[in-house]
Parts: sequence; C-alpha cells; structure tokens
Amino acid sequence: MRKVFLSISLFTITTFSLFSQHNYFEGMAPSGYAHREDIRKMDAVYLEVPSSGAIDNIKTGTDPRAGEMYVIGLDIPTHLNPSNSGIWTGYEGYKTWRLKLKGSGAQAMLIKYSEFMIPQGAAVYVYNSSFTHKSRAYMGNENLSGEHFSTEAIVEDEMILEYYAPDGVEEMPSIEIEGVGYIFREGETFRPRFYQNNGASDACQVNVNCSEGNNWQDQKRGTVKLLIPGGGGSYGLCSGSMVNNTGQNCRNYLLTAQHCGGGATTANLNQWQVYFNFESSNCTDLTSSQANAADNQVLTGCSRKAASGTTDNVQKSDFLLLQLNSAIPTAYNVYYNGWDRTNTAATSGVSIHHPSGDIKKISTFTSSLSSTNWNGQSPNNSHWRVTWSATTNGHGVTEGGSSGSPIFNQAKRIVGDLSGGSSYCNATSSPDSYGKFYYSWDQCGSTSALQLKPWLDSAGTNVNTLDGRNACNIVVVAPIANFIGTPTTVAAGNNVSFTQTSTNNPNTFAWTVNPSVGVTYASGTTASSANPIINFTVPGQYTVTLTASNSAGSDAETKTNYVTVTALAAPVANFTANNTSVLAGSNVNFTQTSTNNPTTFTWTVTPSTGIAYQSGTTASSANPIIRFSNVGQYTVSLTASNLSGSDIETKTNYITVTTTAGIEDNKLAGLIHIYPNPATDIVYIQIDPIMEKPVEVTITDMVGKTIGRYSKPAGTTTIEIECSTWSQGVYHIQIRSGNMNYTQKVIKN
Repeated sequence: MRKVFLSISLFTITTFSLFSQHNYFEGMAPSGYAHREDIRKMDAVYLEVPSSGAIDNIKTGTDPRAGEMYVIGLDIPTHLNPSNSGIWTGYEGYKTWRLKLKGSGAQAMLIKYSEFMIPQGAAVYVYNSSFTHKSRAYMGNENLSGEHFSTEAIVEDEMILEYYAPDGVEEMPSIEIEGVGYIFREGETFRPRFYQNNGASDACQVNVNCSEGNNWQDQKRGTVKLLIPGGGGSYGLCSGSMVNNTGQNCRNYLLTAQHCGGGATTANLNQWQVYFNFESSNCTDLTSSQANAADNQVLTGCSRKAASGTTDNVQKSDFLLLQLNSAIPTAYNVYYNGWDRTNTAATSGVSIHHPSGDIKKISTFTSSLSSTNWNGQSPNNSHWRVTWSATTNGHGVTEGGSSGSPIFNQAKRIVGDLSGGSSYCNATSSPDSYGKFYYSWDQCGSTSALQLKPWLDSAGTNVNTLDGRNACNIVVVAPIANFIGTPTTVAAGNNVSFTQTSTNNPNTFAWTVNPSVGVTYASGTTASSANPIINFTVPGQYTVTLTASNSAGSDAETKTNYVTVTALAAPVANFTANNTSVLAGSNVNFTQTSTNNPTTFTWTVTPSTGIAYQSGTTASSANPIIRFSNVGQYTVSLTASNLSGSDIETKTNYITVTTTAGIEDNKLAGLIHIYPNPATDIVYIQIDPIMEKPVEVTITDMVGKTIGRYSKPAGTTTIEIECSTWSQGVYHIQIRSGNMNYTQKVIKN
C-alpha cells in the first residue's frame, strides 16, 4: 500500500538512530532497484542541455595540457527540491522521495546542491534508470554544514535521486538542487572502480598494476582522481595525492595543481569529489568476469589551505594544498605520501595519475630531472622538467586529467605536481613540467596561504624529507600469502602468468620455483614481482612458493607440483614471402609460419651471391628481409627448431628476380608530377597526356615492403592515392609506362 507524504514533520529521536548508519546501509541498493516499475512510470524533469556549439567550443579550445584544467562537462542551473519536484512514496517500513532527471545526450550526470542535510538514520542514493550504475549511500553524517555539496557522477543521461527514510525517521531532509553537471566526454570513466570498460586514455599508457608499479604499491594508494565542479559553470578532471605531515597525524591534506582550481570559492570546494583506488587490479583493462560491482570510493568536499596563487592559471610552482572535509573510511586503505623539499634532482622515478579520468596509470623516468620554468611565465627554478622512458608494458606519458598528479623520486617521495607539457603517445620524447615541491615549500610568498611549510611542518622541525605512512586508523596485519597461475599445464617453452592474491596488503614478494632448472622470468618480471610471468622449458612438475611481506611480518604459500610442463613437439617448418617475383635490387619480406613454437631459425638462399639481409635482420631472424641484386631464380629453405627437434621447409625456385635493363629511368621525369610532398591524407600523381601507354604504380616503404599497386589505362592524367593510414616516414613511388621508369620519394607526415 503506497501513500504520498506532503507534510514536513519535526525531528524526533528514533531507536534507529542508535544503530550505526554505516552498518545499516552498507551493501544496500536503492529501494528503486526493488521497485523498478515505479521508477519507469515516473515523469522526468527534462533539463535544458548545453548547446552543441558550447560543447564544441570546449572540445576544440586551447590545449588542456598547457596548464589548464581538462573540461569534461557544463553546468545546468536548476531550482529543484522536495517541495516543487519529484514524488513522495510510502512503502511498508520506509518512505522515499524520488526525482528523475533527464539530460538528453549526456554521457553522465551529477547533482550539485546548495543545501544538503540528511537526518540521522536516513540516506540518499543516485542511480541511472537502467539500473546499471548506482552510488553508495550518502548519510546523515555526510555533510555536517548542511550547505553546498555534490553526489557522484552517474553514467547515462537519465538519473534518479532517491531519499530513503525508514519508519521512525520523522525529520525531513533539506535538499536544494542548484545545478546538474552535464558530462559530455569521458563519462564512462565514472563507472564503479574496477569496472571492465576502461580505456579513456591513449593506448601507450601503463596500468599502475603492471610490473612497472610493483615497487609503487604504497604510493599508488595515495594518488586520487579529482572531479571538479568549477565556479564558471564547467566541470573538469585533475589528479592529486594525499600527503603526510611531520605531525604524522593524518590531517587529510591533498596536493594538486593551482590551475585545477586555485580560484575556487568555498562553495565550489565543498562540491569537489575525490575518487580513491580507481584502478584495474592487473595489467590489463578488466574483463566483465573480473569486474567488481562495488561502489566507487568517493568523498565530497574540501577546504583550501594554501596555493601558489589565487587564480585557475599556473603561477609560480603551481601548487594547491587542500584538506578533505570528512574522514577517509578505513576501507579506502589510504596512504599519505612522503615528500622531499630539497632542490635535488631525482635520478629516476615515476608519476602516478588519471589521464583523461581513466583508471590509475604510471609513467616512468630513468634520466635525471632538470630545472626549468613554466613556459617562461614562472620564475626560473620553479619546475622540474621530465622526459618519460619506454617500459615493458608501454610508454607512459601524461594527458588532460593528469594535472596535479605527483612525481616521485627514486626514494618514493613527492618532488612536484604536474603543470602540463607536450608528451603524448605520439610524442613520447617530448617533456612535461612539474611544479617543484622545493619551491612550493616557502618561496611562493611570505604568508601561510602561499606556502606548504606551515601546514606540512606545523611543529617547525625543518626536516628536508619525510616518508609516507598508512592511515592512522589502519592497523597493519601480516599478510596471508596466496596466488594463482594461468595456465598450470603448459608445453615446454611456454609461459605461466602468476597473480598474487594475498590478503592484508603485502608490499614485497619473493617467488621460488623448484626445480629451478629451465625456469626464467619473462616480460620484465623478476622473482620479486607481485605478478611474475615465468617461462618453463624443461618437462616435469614444478612446486611454486610465494612469500608475501609487509611491515607486520611475512607468510609463505607453497603449492606442490602446481605447474605441469609437458614435452614440446618438434616444429613443422613453413614460411611465406610478401612478393615472389621482383626486380633486381628489390627487398622481399619473409615470414615464418611454422607450428609448435620454434625458438631458433636458420635461413638459406641458393644461390647465395647477390643477396643481403636488410634492416638489422640476419639468417637467424624469425622474419628476415632480404635484398636480391642479381637476376635469376632462388631456392629458399627454413630450418625451424625448438628443444624437441628441427624441421626443414625448402621452396625450389621460390623467388624470381628480373632485370631492369632497357628501362629508361629519366624519360618520365618531365612528364610526372607527384604532390603534395610531404603528404597527409592524399597523394596526387599528375601525368602528362602525351603518354600513350598504360601506367603501373608501385609504392614501397623504406624496408622494401610493397604497400600498394595500381594499374591505370593509357590516357590517365590524374591518380589519387589515399595515404592517411600510412605510418609516418619515407615511401618510394615507382611509375612504369612501357620501357620508361620514374621513382620519387614521398614523405608521409
């Protein structure tokens, strides 16, 4: 039996309030999940969405890497509350107020409040109308001021706000919605942590739980994603880090960049959202079977303590120090990162960040930082300049949304926060700039509002460095070691991927395999990696042991005869060539297609005169490139081998090389015009009408691989060749007509 509640009652003390709200609501779904038909029947409030022109102006605007916040959404002002909108409904044991909002075309939406006060014992949820994404419960202790607040972003363009009050909670909520955030890009990045569809950032980025992050498992727990409702009606993304202070008292200080919101008002800051542990649990984006449907770990609201300036631009060292408004739950397992306030250039280290709001990534540098300024606009010596290095699983760089992220030195201490730069996946050697912690400490101004020092060393200890620490409410317990391997039965010469599944947050690992003969660590992993990849080359059974440790102790897990390695069959050799009939002086690309995993190769070409291996390949390469200079027919053999034996494949007279004699190379030079050069999308070949014979066009890359052939009838005057899919580099365009030949180099940008 449902009934509508219209009156606002006075607060009464209830027996419900004697129980822990957290325990009551933990794991609960909104009541709308159990009454979906009621949700479907609700009328929506249709919001006046931003124009496509307004969105396009942001998408095509200035570069967010140039010291600007990465804007992903725009605000839709509203004046909605339980008195003028939504539906009150009574159910057995509780009542609800629900409001359905529609922002057509939005990838995600979030709600901003000018008033948000929830009675003790009640809760608020937000969720989408397809019931695929919900928030955690926002409860009575969530926003003690009762003023400006926001609830987390929900994917899709229709969402429900639900206030839930069990019977006995008579006090009414104070809810006044002042705006709805219309997220027009990167909306999927707000799915619950560990959701399977990650990947907003560029392909070269490296997940923090790849092998590159093995030694940075504490530091990653302090790195956070920021969703920033700005005062100018926009919403943006940045990164940041929780930081330790010399009082070791877990003050919940958060370091990010000034340009992420140095000009934010107190009301704006109360609506900022901080996402913890938004990451994949492994080195790849998760599959649906691995996805964790747990709610995001997100807190709302912070206050400004200090910054290098008072605007949303880069000033001086570009730092912004905030303090969260609420306590961080123990389940978030936060780490307060340490710092180094000296002006000593790190020789190596990493940055951990959320590029484009994506799951947590790690970028690595292996050459020393150097001093610089911000684009000539900040003082000399205010920034660190970094160039990133290629690693086992990619080439981490930074993107919009990485701003404010910490850069760590080799001692795992923060030495700066990101202002921006020019590194991209297609420009990995370009540098980025991080505002120096050294400069932010006490050189941006003389007051506490312009320095880190008064907040991070309030006792005046004047230490130069400080290590990180676990949260004050976390008691470190020794791990219980465990692991899994995939697969556990393999043929000799194959890999097994191991994943540690230990509890209680171990941070060091030691793997042993018995017997150790024929065992090697692959893909840049070692015996101390969290998740190593091990290659087994000798048939037999192997016992695997993992010892997992943290500051409280160690534990070992041994799995006897866990991996079974079977004998490997000998290869069956085979190969192909990209071209079996070529002109003298041309290259041929050979590809081995042998079965049963050969590990060594031997190529022979008969006759052996007039051939040369190209592009660093040799007669023992798996896929060599061979140049044939002499006219004739060539027999090619491949011997493919592994631990179990060898096999030979011979192809008689496989390659035919013809002469170029009689072809006149110069006579077409005045009759052919190839443009533009360099080219981007299309190459045009202009042919003089005087040519009376058919035209053949062959395009090859720098290693001689043919990437295109075209035949055109006599009388053709223009040929258009699509080149947008070509890789950057130099190509040869050869044109033949009768006994005349012309070749020209073309550069593809």
